[in-house]
Parts: sequence; structure tokens; C-alpha cells
Amino acid sequence: MALFSGEDGLDTIRGIERTAHRLLRPGGLVVIEHADTQGGQVPWIFNEEAGWADAADHPT
Repeated sequence: MALFSGEDGLDTIRGIERTAHRLLRPGGLVVIEHADTQGGQVPWIFNEEAGWADAADHPT
């Protein structure tokens, strides 16, 4: 469920974004583990319009 939630599989990640945005101080960092197929979509959730900088996918 953590990797695939909601209709497009990203509901949990959207919830993490909202919570992190509310709780982190400026300069804070959030790291998200996601499924391989979600790598292109996750940075769009953490975009500059939502107040994030440097959102990117970092494959391991």
C-alpha cells in the first residue's frame, strides 16, 4: 500500500508531501522511496509551485 495507493498509485506520496510541507523548516529535507514506475511523477508532486526546490528522482 505504501508504494501504490489511490487511483494513480500516488495518494500516499501526496499525503507525505502535504505533511512534510507543513512540518519541515526552511532548508529541511524529505526523502521518498517509490516504485520504479513512479520516478517520473514524484518530482511533479514536490514542485516549486508547492514550495519545494530541487525535487528530483535519484535512482539507486
